[in-house]
Amino acid sequence: MNVPVDHVYLDALKEYGRQIEGRRHSSRWSYLDVAQKTSMPISVVGQIERGEPGPSPTDRERVGEFFGFPIDTFDKILRRLRNQEAGTRGGNVVELSQHRK
Repeated sequence: MNVPVDHVYLDALKEYGRQIEGRRHSSRWSYLDVAQKTSMPISVVGQIERGEPGPSPTDRERVGEFFGFPIDTFDKILRRLRNQEAGTRGGNVVELSQHRK
């Protein structure tokens, strides 16, 4: 699945990475610990924390789930940032729940 990579997507990757990094630090685990426990290359764990676009969505989800994040955490971050971006551009974002009967 190809996902368009724009500045909002990259910002979401960075925010997600900061959350992963924070959880890893609070758990007092090293990159190596996480890599071994998730059966992932240490370089991929580092890329996820740095918010780099290289790792696959599956890799991101696997590390996130290891730290107890819901599987849709990255998607929620991306959606929030896209909505913020649309709001700052004066985009046509409409909350449909207000219009339903």
